[in-house]
Amino acid sequence: MSEQISEQTKPSDLMRWGPIVLLIVLAGAVYLHGLNNEFVFDDRSTVVDNEHIRTLWPLSVPMDAPEQSPLVDRPVSSVSLAANYALTGGAAWGFRLGNLILHTLTALLLFGVLRRTFTMASMRDRFGGSATGLATAVAALWVVHPLNTEAVVYVAQRTELMMAFCFMLTLYSAIRWWTEADKSQAGGWLGAAVLACALGMGSKETMAVAPLVVLLYDRTFVSGSFRETVARHGALYACLFATWIILAFLLMTGASRDQSVGFNLGMSSWDYLRIQAGVLVRYLQLVFVPYPLLLHYHWPVPTSVTGWLPQGVAILALVGVTLWAMVRRPRWGVVGAWFFLLLGPSSSIAPIVTEVAAERRMYLPLMAVITALVVGAYLLLGRRGAPVAAPAEADTDTDTDTDPGAETDAAVVASPAAAALGGMMRLGVGLTAVLVAALLVTSFVRVGTWRTQESIWLDTIAKEPADAIALNNLGAVYLEANPPRVKDAVGAMKRAMELDRSEREALGADNVPLYMKRVHTLPLLGLGVVARNLGDMASAEAYFRQGLKINPQDAKLYVHLGRVYQFRGQSQQAKALFRKSIELDDRASTRFNLAVVHEALKEYADAEREYKRAIELGDLSAAHDRLGLLYFRQGRLADAELQYQQAIATEPESVSAHMHMGELRIARRQSMEAMAEYMIVLKLEPENAEAHFRAALAFVELGEMQRALVHMQNAVKYDPKDPVKWVSAGNLMMKVGRPDGAVVAYGEALKLQPGVATTHDSLGQALAATGKLDAAIEQFNKAIELDKTSAAFHDNLGVALARQKKFEPAAAAFRQAIALDPKYELATKHLDAVLKDLAKPAVDPKAPTVDPSKPAPPKPSGDAPTPDPATPKAATPTPDAPAPAPGK
Repeated sequence: MSEQISEQTKPSDLMRWGPIVLLIVLAGAVYLHGLNNEFVFDDRSTVVDNEHIRTLWPLSVPMDAPEQSPLVDRPVSSVSLAANYALTGGAAWGFRLGNLILHTLTALLLFGVLRRTFTMASMRDRFGGSATGLATAVAALWVVHPLNTEAVVYVAQRTELMMAFCFMLTLYSAIRWWTEADKSQAGGWLGAAVLACALGMGSKETMAVAPLVVLLYDRTFVSGSFRETVARHGALYACLFATWIILAFLLMTGASRDQSVGFNLGMSSWDYLRIQAGVLVRYLQLVFVPYPLLLHYHWPVPTSVTGWLPQGVAILALVGVTLWAMVRRPRWGVVGAWFFLLLGPSSSIAPIVTEVAAERRMYLPLMAVITALVVGAYLLLGRRGAPVAAPAEADTDTDTDTDPGAETDAAVVASPAAAALGGMMRLGVGLTAVLVAALLVTSFVRVGTWRTQESIWLDTIAKEPADAIALNNLGAVYLEANPPRVKDAVGAMKRAMELDRSEREALGADNVPLYMKRVHTLPLLGLGVVARNLGDMASAEAYFRQGLKINPQDAKLYVHLGRVYQFRGQSQQAKALFRKSIELDDRASTRFNLAVVHEALKEYADAEREYKRAIELGDLSAAHDRLGLLYFRQGRLADAELQYQQAIATEPESVSAHMHMGELRIARRQSMEAMAEYMIVLKLEPENAEAHFRAALAFVELGEMQRALVHMQNAVKYDPKDPVKWVSAGNLMMKVGRPDGAVVAYGEALKLQPGVATTHDSLGQALAATGKLDAAIEQFNKAIELDKTSAAFHDNLGVALARQKKFEPAAAAFRQAIALDPKYELATKHLDAVLKDLAKPAVDPKAPTVDPSKPAPPKPSGDAPTPDPATPKAATPTPDAPAPAPGK
């Protein structure tokens, strides 16, 4: 008996877990090899440069997305990225793994929704016997379809994935509420549906159509009419439609994306509609033949009727068929409505000028198309009349989606129709398997194309050679290479500039819309930044001014032109340009640059105000850091510490903030605390010479000379061009009793910065300690030639001469030291000792009583680097890197 039970449970277990395991395996097979792909395009503003996601709590921090970011008005998606960062850090694989998990869960929800739909009372007779198979086929084709690769691999599209997951969870939870037999648990599914819908509204605006889709689904598959739908499930819809309030609140109070979306950018609704006619046809074509897939679409407004009318007629025909089906064939009508409702927000009248087409917008609509194709093929293969003896188990199933109890395996096997059409069934399964395999391979290859920024942009340009934005962004990638590929960058940007010029000439100067002007200035902006980074300020200025002729309203050009004047030391002109940029687009980074200029002009109150304004606009870690440095220089240590803490809280990996916090700890003589800051920096950047240098000084304060020596050696190893570090290394060598090493260090310092009196004096002391008195005397004389006012130099010279028993010259040197500084007691003692030696008989063999082991410490002159320098200031990065062309 036990064997029989075991045999009977095997099919049930397979039906329960087989589809789930299959979908997970398929998703992993496509995407796991791409987890370590580079960040690309909008990933910069969404993840790489987004300091908001580096703090998960309080939630208000990650919910407040940077202006113009793809996360604006989408706090739930932003929080999901912050949670991702908290779990896996800033590595790309962690964010892509999060995307892959969401994609897989959405596929499982799709399977669950379809399986339960096919076993609804209104569908069971026709599809119940094959519910699991049909649902598995649709979900498998969808999970591996190449059209979805952009949404999954492109980290910035977390917004699309979060919205889709919430959308499908809303529908699935509603279905469970409608069909839950145990009414004590029904309330939980109702709450899940409403919560998922609310979270979706905070993920992406497309979620607005979710209540409408749920309503249409209910009317078609559950209640049978709108009147009955409202009567039976009014509480659900009251809650679902109430979530629109969340979306409205976010849109009214959130930051702006007015540089990419809206009617103020020069593209009319009519222009956008004409473009979308072709775009929608392209989307449908890519369902069947997923080529060419592009990261960015160059899609100008059609200039002839033939460029949009045929496509528009085709789309209008499909809309008409959908409306007819909603009345006469509502089950098919829901499929069409799903497609058009979900594409409506991005493909109707509101122009998204920077991205008129994007494959990720088909993420949810693709479900409808694949469902229609699979069901149509199933009916075509003759499954229309196959009955299923199983009762409505699915309507009373209380398990999760892992339980496909809606159908009875024995009934399917016993069905004469199923046996008769077994060949057709196997044919359908075989065709599905072939399609899944083909799509999987295509998607696998496509994911590989996203391996690097260069590879994805080269792929885009190969398929769309006239895309100036793609060329410009490829140039930006070349600039970010290590080392920068300047020649390649300039070539790509100049090609983009030529394409833009041709486009302007074709339209005429007076007919170029604003959104195109913004695009046309991008190559000039990039070329200007290249020239500026190469030190060619004249060319940089020319490029920026050429861009301003095309678009005088481009705030970024004013910022970068201001940076040219800032580098030239023309701070007043830079200040005026930064203010002009702020008038056009008030950004945190521009306020930061303006604050730096105020600081250079010693307008400290204005600098403080602008840093605070930058923090209000963007909570920039760099602004907190620089404001703290401003306070530190004013002696306001408590205020400085607070700002450094804020900088580190905003960006825990801020090297500059940790360095400055260490400097503050040193100022408070908190060497251990300073050491902790420097160790954090060295963990982040093991070859940071400045951190090694400061750590060495801190260890000196703690009396740990050997550890200090290790870090000092690393300091000169990683920054061998800094004479200050070499002098400090020499000083440390002398302290640990290694004068030979000190000789080398001081020698390197003099090679880098000749003619420094204090360094010559220090080298002389090191040479004297090694017994090379002639060489030491030579160095002391050089020091005196450079600075005749130093009593210490004369005293050290006298000690060296006395050791050679040249008592009279030694006495003269000591007298000169006393003349320069009558209070120099050591020189007086040395002179007394030498005079005693001079008074002794010449045959007296005794050595002079001058103690050469205790030379006076050198007094540095004003024009020389200090051998034991106070902690020099760490450079604070300016948020001024040229960004790629914006996405959505």
